[in-house]
Formats: sequence, C-alpha cells, structure tokens
Amino acid sequence: MKIITLDNAEKVPSNLDGRIMGRSDTAKIVHIRLSPGEKIEAHLNEHDAFFYVIEGKAMLTSGQEQALLTRNQCVFIEGGTERGFDNISVGDFKMIAIKLPD
Repeated sequence: MKIITLDNAEKVPSNLDGRIMGRSDTAKIVHIRLSPGEKIEAHLNEHDAFFYVIEGKAMLTSGQEQALLTRNQCVFIEGGTERGFDNISVGDFKMIAIKLPD
C-alpha cells in the first residue's frame, strides 16, 4: 500500500500548482490548484481526461465551447481537443484531473 498526500506528492513539471496523486499504466491522477485570477491557457492535449471540481468556480474553454465549472461537477474532454481553465472564484479553484492513456 502507498498513501500519497498533497504534501509528499510529486510536483508536475511546470509552473502550475499540480501534484501527481497517482499513476499507473492506465491513468494519471493530478490535483490542480489555481489561485484567484490564475489561468491554464487553452492548449491541446493528446490524452482523454476527466476533470472533477473540488472547490471554487472556473470557466472552461474547450474547442469553441465554454462552460462554468463548479464544485462537485465532472467533465470529460476527449484527447486532441483544446482545453483551458480560468479561475473566476474569489478563492482557490481545485480540481482532480484523471488523464487516460492514448
């Protein structure tokens, strides 16, 4: 058994406050925190992914669509689709990203 906490989780290799909470051959689970006003600019990602919102509100841009994400919502975005997140909360926006293999 291996227990991973935010304090001991490996940081993602970027300026983003992301922590790798688990990984296997079939999935990667990342905890992401955006400060108020912080964004993840729209980008292409080759992997299918689920995003589960833990706290706060963010505007999701995916392709030509926009959606408001709030606590306890989950969204699936297919690989090869542009995605970006903009924290519009007065506090932190926190979510879990579950990236699936190609």
